[in-house]
Amino acid sequence: WNQIREIKPEDLLGREEVGFDLDKISDYFFNKKILITGAGGSIGSEITKHMFKLPVSQVVGLGHGENSIYNLIEEFKTDSRFNYVIGDIKDKEKMYFVINKYKPDIIIHAAAHKHLPLMEEFPDESMKNNIIGTYNVLKGAIDNNVSKFLLISTDKAVNPTSIMGAT
Repeated sequence: WNQIREIKPEDLLGREEVGFDLDKISDYFFNKKILITGAGGSIGSEITKHMFKLPVSQVVGLGHGENSIYNLIEEFKTDSRFNYVIGDIKDKEKMYFVINKYKPDIIIHAAAHKHLPLMEEFPDESMKNNIIGTYNVLKGAIDNNVSKFLLISTDKAVNPTSIMGAT
């Protein structure tokens, strides 16, 4: 029994975990305002947490799930750099409003559906979220002169085998 231990996500990677050197990227984020879509999701929340280790001036976490955003509020409520928005990337007007209001220097677009079987059953939702939603955020970024747009693409692949990958 003493050989059994809890399995960690990095155990399943099949490769070394890729980390990042805070010293190497700190200058890039120095005094920047960051907007993170999908901030309450599994990937977005990790990105949000890491942003507070950097010398950013503001982090705006956007998500449509009130519970996940509430968890971020509880974690970062004492950090004056944290702002949050409940909103959906499929709502073009909301995206334009948020981007115009906060004027981010960098948008990290991590909003995505993650349950492949559900999206295979409802491909229209994949298309709305991954195509229309991404377009709304990107167009809002362009129209508001956001200098950097980073797409975090875990469900989209070079050779897609699913509707999520194809979108």
